[in-house]
Amino acid sequence: MWTFWRGDEPIGTLHERARPQALQSGRSEQHVNAVLVPELARLPLPSVRQHVISSAGARVVIEHVRGPEIAGRSHQSSQEDEPAEVAFPVGERGHIPQPVVPPSRQLRVRDAAGTTVRTSYIAVLEYQIDPTSPPVDLASLPRGSLVNGKIWLVAFTQDSNAPAA
Repeated sequence: MWTFWRGDEPIGTLHERARPQALQSGRSEQHVNAVLVPELARLPLPSVRQHVISSAGARVVIEHVRGPEIAGRSHQSSQEDEPAEVAFPVGERGHIPQPVVPPSRQLRVRDAAGTTVRTSYIAVLEYQIDPTSPPVDLASLPRGSLVNGKIWLVAFTQDSNAPAA
């Protein structure tokens, strides 16, 4: 089990969910899908994607804010305006792309021993359940993960080549 953090503040615990076989790859990184059991005092938690890049040997985190996913509505998230990949020119001065996420807002995963897991990508998605048509797997979610009709899905990629946090 992992714990989920924003800067030095714990957000909750992560409970791994099965990943479809078709999405598994043979690369050296491990992608994890999980459900968050949040600490209520840390809510609300916005939906974001954070990518870790290395710039001049430093750990730089870039963030893309996205809207929540709402069951029963057509998919109109901010992802449509968001590029699938982020590219920026590389120069001698080590230009750092914007917006850079300050350490106090960087999302982190820690293992059972409290050690920060090296990641290259972390995403949080708020999913709002339709109370008139709840999903069939709702009963299989960890206790405490459903809060006011919302659950938070977290995905992260462990990468042994990523810079340590």
